[in-house]
Amino acid sequence: MPRAYYGLRDGKGAGSLAAQMFTDIDREIPPGPPDVPKLLNVLKRNGVTIAM
Repeated sequence: MPRAYYGLRDGKGAGSLAAQMFTDIDREIPPGPPDVPKLLNVLKRNGVTIAM
């Protein structure tokens, strides 16, 4: 099973930025297998860097 790791850097407004990111994911990504390109777009829009 793949593992997902994430971390939030401390900074001004980091908590509210993370809350906005999760709100956007909840609103735009339906339950079930995710549309990965769409999910990556939502994450990128919220300043997330994905490392593979």
